[in-house]
Amino acid sequence: MSRLGVVASHVFALPAGLLVSLIVAILMPRIVAERAVSVSLNDSYFVVAHFHASTLLAGSLLVVTFVAHKCHGLNWALHAAWASLLLHAVAAIVAWRVSVSLTQGPATVSFVPPAYPGLAYLYLGSAGAGLVLTLLALLVSLVRALQSRGVAPA
Repeated sequence: MSRLGVVASHVFALPAGLLVSLIVAILMPRIVAERAVSVSLNDSYFVVAHFHASTLLAGSLLVVTFVAHKCHGLNWALHAAWASLLLHAVAAIVAWRVSVSLTQGPATVSFVPPAYPGLAYLYLGSAGAGLVLTLLALLVSLVRALQSRGVAPA
């Protein structure tokens, strides 16, 4: 891959991640959106914001990892960003216990907010850290890829 190709792939990695996130959101089955909106938190926009933030983080991280792999620029920040995404998913599962009731009619999903507010901070912090680490990983990958081609200073 030429120097121009390396720089272009890194510059377009985040917009491509945004596009992947948008495609995932569009292709998501309609039932997911209907169930998400029908929970008791729909008036706070939490559900919508969480869906968009999570797909943005995962899509961006996926594309940045692909670009770094192709340019031989895998680095510690990518591993830390994936760990942050995993921590975000675990915090989401623990913080919002889901109970599904199969009574008469369709299934009802209700969310019970966490009793311990520290989980919410872990949840938000891991998402923010994941996005920051993704940006850092992209920069580190670009520098490594250019160094391996003898273009950037060591």
